[in-house]
Amino acid sequence: MVEVTNLYLWGRVTFMKVDANHREIPIDGAEFGVKYYDKKTEKWVELEGATVTNKLNEDGSASGLYVADIPLVSREKTRYLIYEKSAPNPYVTDETMSREVELEFREETTTDDDGKVTVTYHGNVVDITGNPMTNTEGYDLNIIKYDNTYDNAAIAD
Repeated sequence: MVEVTNLYLWGRVTFMKVDANHREIPIDGAEFGVKYYDKKTEKWVELEGATVTNKLNEDGSASGLYVADIPLVSREKTRYLIYEKSAPNPYVTDETMSREVELEFREETTTDDDGKVTVTYHGNVVDITGNPMTNTEGYDLNIIKYDNTYDNAAIAD
């Protein structure tokens, strides 16, 4: 009897997030999304099922380290885009802040001393911590229009 199990294959990307002006300050609490490039439509497509986890230091302090577990959409080498969806306060979300990586399906065959052959399938692991994503601090700005005026003259009481 032959037993076959279909498993989703995953790739993993490790990356950092730091303050743009003070790169020694790690940023935790950001939220990320993942897209893949569809060669047929020539468009980026939102990828369901990917998870991006913020890893804290052992003492619970900020590390700025994130791990993206990405389900592979093809057996071929595919481009993936990890992008920022929201930044923690007091940082400003930068929707252009992203990192592109290529992930691919891999097959490894090993033979043990008894001649048993094992075939293992997996995605690759990419470490891009040396090229961190950054954010700058920002402020919310509310513009309020009073009356129906179009100039910057003071409004009389």
